[in-house]
Amino acid sequence: MSELSESKVRTIVSEEIEKSVTIGVMKTDVSNLKTDVSELKTDVSELKTDVSELKTDVRRLNVMFEHFGTKMDAIAELVHTTVSTRNDVTELKERVQRLESDVTVLKLVARND
Repeated sequence: MSELSESKVRTIVSEEIEKSVTIGVMKTDVSNLKTDVSELKTDVSELKTDVSELKTDVRRLNVMFEHFGTKMDAIAELVHTTVSTRNDVTELKERVQRLESDVTVLKLVARND
């Protein structure tokens, strides 16, 4: 009987040691998980800061694009005016040429009279 008791005792001791080791491992796992959670919180905080900075950058870009769009509208208007002015100048040149031709004809007619 003493052998059986000794065997039981060894089994119980072995189980208790195993439980103790398991508890130790679990405590380490919990500690590691707490560290991971802390690191994740830091990462989330950094990401929130990054998002905030990106939002600010987007607002700045929107203002720049708005300003750029206004400048582009002004440039388009200037180009349109320039083209229109060139057309007017071309038309005026053609008129001057016709008038010069008319003057030349009138001079010839006046000489013949």
